[in-house]
Amino acid sequence: MLNRLTAIGNLTRDPELKKVSDSMCVCKFSIAINNVIKKSVVYLDVECWNKTAINCNKFLNKGSSVSIDGRLELNQWQGKNGEKRSKIYCVADLVHFLRSDSKQETSVEQNYNNTSPTENIIDEEDEDEVPF
Repeated sequence: MLNRLTAIGNLTRDPELKKVSDSMCVCKFSIAINNVIKKSVVYLDVECWNKTAINCNKFLNKGSSVSIDGRLELNQWQGKNGEKRSKIYCVADLVHFLRSDSKQETSVEQNYNNTSPTENIIDEEDEDEVPF
């Protein structure tokens, strides 16, 4: 059987990092996945572990756009009234940071914009001069 999920969405809240043991930690957040054709939204809870968790907590915040690669898990429990409850969530193996409104990204853009125009140009050779 194959259980893989790839999704792109925006964080609906800031990530929460929790230490599970001396060598393990988990980061939990949720994303909103927009379907522009049906004009609907799917909300998905995501958790990631260890170094991925630390980086997500450090660099992501509410509104950040991410791509998630992982697997779906099912959590089952009994509610206070004895009713059976369940929830599907994603355990992310990879989290790609797509777009963020964080201070770090702004400072990188400012440093790039403050350089002279000639520093930003990549030298391109004429196709006739390429020796192969």
